[in-house]
Amino acid sequence: MKTSAADIEIPTLQEAYQPIAPTDTISAAGRKLILGELIEVRRHEDKVQAGDDHDAVHDMRVATRRARSALRLLGSYYRRKEVKRLASGLKATADALGAVRDFDVLLIDLRGRKDESLAEAITALESTRAKAHNALTDYIDGKDYKAGLGKLAAFATGPDALRDVEPPAPVQVRHVVPVLLHEQLAAVRGFDPMFDGDEQPDYETLHELRITFKRLRYATHFFRDVLGSAVDPFITDLKAIQDHLGRLNDVVVFGQALGKLRGKLDAPEQVDTTLTAYSAEAEAQAAGFKAVWHKFNSRAVQKHLADALLVLR
Repeated sequence: MKTSAADIEIPTLQEAYQPIAPTDTISAAGRKLILGELIEVRRHEDKVQAGDDHDAVHDMRVATRRARSALRLLGSYYRRKEVKRLASGLKATADALGAVRDFDVLLIDLRGRKDESLAEAITALESTRAKAHNALTDYIDGKDYKAGLGKLAAFATGPDALRDVEPPAPVQVRHVVPVLLHEQLAAVRGFDPMFDGDEQPDYETLHELRITFKRLRYATHFFRDVLGSAVDPFITDLKAIQDHLGRLNDVVVFGQALGKLRGKLDAPEQVDTTLTAYSAEAEAQAAGFKAVWHKFNSRAVQKHLADALLVLR
């Protein structure tokens, strides 16, 4: 079915949207998830193109990431080629948004330091950010982006792939979600042996763990409609982990970006104090994570997820 421009307008998408129900098939739920994130993507387009709303860039990027995560989580319930095509379009959008967002986060941090010696670096980064934003605007105005939205809308409003599957096949949300969430949790807990000894996991390992935690958080967030407020404490636990690992990742990336820029500056030594500060903060964040990790793996925190899943009985 060919998708028209009207099919990707926000009112049309909102009219088609329905919350996830426990008795939905998991494939129907996945289409609802994609539709919800597509609405979020479209809601932020105008502000993103305007250029000065950093939160809009962040929010649109998160919606794109969540849509990609939903396809990754539930992709086995759909045609492989279709999932691959949709994921490819979403990745292109995420990359274009990320190119701007990464500069935004670094610039916010540097400006917040109120250090006049960083003026040259900030000016250089602002110029590069402006070029990245121009590229993002051109991409959003382009045919590939619009075509990708059309494909997402067609998928999200398409027929349920599992509608004719009969019991005892476990295809309903209430039957499948506990397994999905425990699989995501198991992927996180697989890192546990790396924290048993005295050695600190390296930044690359902690980066991989951050991504795995993010997938668990997204998967949990996806089914907030059916889990209700019972899952909120667990989401809070996940957010605390994400905040810690997110800041660690930020300062590592900040240091790399500023280090790369250093050689292009007229006065490169002016950024050395900030580079040292980033390095010290990264070490402190990494060293402090072990306590955060052990708290997450406590029975009290794990019980938060178990209590939420009981709602699906």
